[in-house]
Amino acid sequence: MHLKHLSLTNFRNFTRLDIDIPRRSVLLVGDNAQGKTSILEAVYFLAALTSFQTNTDRQMVNFLEARKTPAVARIVGEYMRGTRSHKLEVRLILEPSGINGQRLRREILLDGVKKQASDAVGKFNAVVFVPQMSQVIEGGPDERRRYLNLALAQAVPAYAGVLSDYTKALEQRNALLKSLNER
Repeated sequence: MHLKHLSLTNFRNFTRLDIDIPRRSVLLVGDNAQGKTSILEAVYFLAALTSFQTNTDRQMVNFLEARKTPAVARIVGEYMRGTRSHKLEVRLILEPSGINGQRLRREILLDGVKKQASDAVGKFNAVVFVPQMSQVIEGGPDERRRYLNLALAQAVPAYAGVLSDYTKALEQRNALLKSLNER
């Protein structure tokens, strides 16, 4: 698998970025707060549909764009998988909700076709380990489980859907047990 092109619009500190990615190793160099980590975050977000920097996707929308209604951030990656070329696009859309509120909606397009997150994870693969992720090693088992679940969801296409179903069943079971205990 090879990422050929990355396009960012209103993502983090970028209003617009279009870069072709060479097949060889890439070295990102620059001063602090120039966007090196944001580029890595965008690539990882295409793969895992989650950020390693934040738990809140709305923080990835450029702060100037976030003042607009609706505000849209886009991450587009063109990549080769085997001999086939693909295009994965993720749109983060901040829409007005209620009184002075905003809700974030994600749209995922694979080769121009809208997909659910569970269907898109695993189509493009990336693994990242940055200093902020030291909790995977130092933290509790829930951090390691989360990291492994994200990696497995990329490696085994059906894993994300099965994990989602399992999580829902577990939540329902716990709610039922709590309800029975309260009676």
